[in-house]
Amino acid sequence: MNIIERFLRYVSINTRSLVDSIEIPSSKGQIELAKIIAKELSLIVPDAKINLTDQGLLICQVPASLGFENSAHVCLSAHFDTYYDQSGDVSPIIHDYQGGDLVLPKNNVVIPLSENQDLLKFIGSKIITADGSSILGADDKAGLAGIVTAIELLTQQKRSHGPITLVFFPDEEISRFDFNSLPVDLANSWNVFWTIDGLELGTIDQECFIANNVTIIFKGVDAHPGVAGQKLVPAHYAACALVNLLAQKPTPWQTSDRESYIYVDSIVGSAPEAKVVCIPRSFESSEVKRLIKEIKSAVQEVSKIYPKVNFTIEIKQLSQNTLSAIEKKSWVLSPAKEAMRNHGYEPILRACRAGTDGAMFNLIYPNIPAPDMGYGARNVHELHEWIPVKELENLPSIIADMLVNYGVIKTN
Repeated sequence: MNIIERFLRYVSINTRSLVDSIEIPSSKGQIELAKIIAKELSLIVPDAKINLTDQGLLICQVPASLGFENSAHVCLSAHFDTYYDQSGDVSPIIHDYQGGDLVLPKNNVVIPLSENQDLLKFIGSKIITADGSSILGADDKAGLAGIVTAIELLTQQKRSHGPITLVFFPDEEISRFDFNSLPVDLANSWNVFWTIDGLELGTIDQECFIANNVTIIFKGVDAHPGVAGQKLVPAHYAACALVNLLAQKPTPWQTSDRESYIYVDSIVGSAPEAKVVCIPRSFESSEVKRLIKEIKSAVQEVSKIYPKVNFTIEIKQLSQNTLSAIEKKSWVLSPAKEAMRNHGYEPILRACRAGTDGAMFNLIYPNIPAPDMGYGARNVHELHEWIPVKELENLPSIIADMLVNYGVIKTN
């Protein structure tokens, strides 16, 4: 099966993660897709060890070629779910792109050339989008399709490689997957943990934001505003005051490149209880600590305005900067760079203004390099998402070549 056919099959399954679900995984479509991929892998690599848990974690262990058992052990990772804030009912369209804006058939959605100059590289070739009623879901179904097709190429071409583990997991978009659930002995055997969850093909995210959630819960007192208004202690007013204070700090729309910011991700509640979720982001741990200190200081300012409102602050680190582990093993990116160059892509090393799957992995396994490879999508999490067929078609060959390159690196 070629990657385009496989990708279109995957995106047609609704795997949107659901924030309010108490189930694990949060949506049934993720298990459906996991079963499909597990079946495919069992046919592609009959001697692979495949395990799909009830929680939607799929692990496939591909044995090394004879004589390559002591080569570098590579883990390839991707996630099943798509972005929770957009529809997951996808009707993909393949466009023969001849220039200009890309007009989608539903909801008057237009992908303007003026804001998507990369389109100029693909005049006369094919581009895949959704129909305007949903995102496409290339994040991360392009990664899934690329990995599975790469393994298929390796087996068909009978190319030698070291041990390979595939790890596909659910609910990445809502940060619900727990990397502690990975088999510890298996994870510790990996020399590199590659996620295929980046953007343009040819890019490698070697560094990413340190991600924290800072949740402030305000407790007040409810009462009838007309009859017993003096008894009101409005938690939601305190929450709004906090948001107004934080709006004076650097925000995502005021920053770029390596600049840090504080973003209020959500605010909910009413008089008895309100909750504000903040996400301070930086590449440096010292800067993250400073941003958290600023949030706490803002909460103290609010408490002076609303002294009867009680509050609690909960802090949870979600991911680590991946750069430190990569820098410890200078050789670890070379197999990927060589594979990219062989297919006409000069590797671009980036600092990603986001958290990656590998960054969550590094919280538990801080010494295993966890870079992130681009797969070709643009405008992910938007109705304007698009991916060029040319880049998607090149992805499996790059991954396969990378795995072969790791095979010549002996670790024992």
